[in-house]
This record gives sequence, C-alpha cells and structure tokens, in this order.
Amino acid sequence: TARREEALDAVAERLEKDIEVLGATAIEDKLQEQVPETIEKIRKAGIKLWVLTGDKLETARNIGYSTKVLTTEMNIQTLDNGEEGGSSLASVVQNLQAEATGHAMMVTGKALTGILDDPGKKQEFLGASQKCAVLIACRVSPKQKAQLVRLIREAAPKGQEPVTAAIGDG
Repeated sequence: TARREEALDAVAERLEKDIEVLGATAIEDKLQEQVPETIEKIRKAGIKLWVLTGDKLETARNIGYSTKVLTTEMNIQTLDNGEEGGSSLASVVQNLQAEATGHAMMVTGKALTGILDDPGKKQEFLGASQKCAVLIACRVSPKQKAQLVRLIREAAPKGQEPVTAAIGDG
C-alpha cells in the first residue's frame, strides 16, 4: 500500500545517512544471441509486449532499447507521479489519443499504487495501455506484477482473453 511504501521510504531515509562505501561492483547481464532480433519480429507481428520489472526507470528504458522492445520511432509516454520526470495519467492518456502505431508506455510502481486501488483510474489506465504496442512497468512489486497480469486478462471479453506468460515472481 501507499502507506507502507511511505513508511519504508522514511525508515530508509533515517538509516541511510553518513554511510561509508567500502566497495562497489557492477554486473552486466549479457543478452542471449538473437534476443533483439526475435523481439523485433514479435513486435512486427503485432504481438503486444508488457515487461514487468523491479528495475529502476532508467535501467528499464536502457534494457528496452537494447532488446528492441523500445525503438526511437515510438511515441513513448512515461507515467509517473512526477518523481522521475514522468507525466500524470491524464497527460499520458491525452498524449496517446492520436491514432498511430508505435505507442509505448513506461509506468512506475509508485504511479501504479494510486491507479490500481482506484476503479476509475484503473479503467483509464487500462484504456491507455491497450493503445500501446509496448508497456514497461518498472520498480513494481511482485504483487503489482500479478495485479497487472490479472487486469489485462480480466478486461478482455469472454472467449478473447489474451495469452499471457508470467515468468518470475509476478
């Protein structure tokens, strides 16, 4: 819930002061061969891609481009509560109104917190997300991942439910 997130942020803010870094490391996961080319073919076939990850917004964006989930030709809208430079739900919905192909949305877990608990906002988000060829949800919890998969499956008309593959903790 939003209260829990705020409480965790407050505790982290209190504890994470005057920390002395003793060392740091970075690990780069290499893409398997043909991943970008395969994803590009999937997109060109008209299959919508939703990527649900715990990664930060910028990391998710970079991975999106390196795997060709995202392209520079796309109209990419970022839905956030303003903390990472994104837009509000109303603004994203407005920017996705144009009839065009290649819409994509990036949404943060914090933005989803307010959306998934509000039936009106949930429907507005669903409508906007269905216009997108790609949706990347970042900084999302396992519970939010499950809620998003359930949302898209339950929104489809009976007998037209989409095929979804949820791999990992979602």
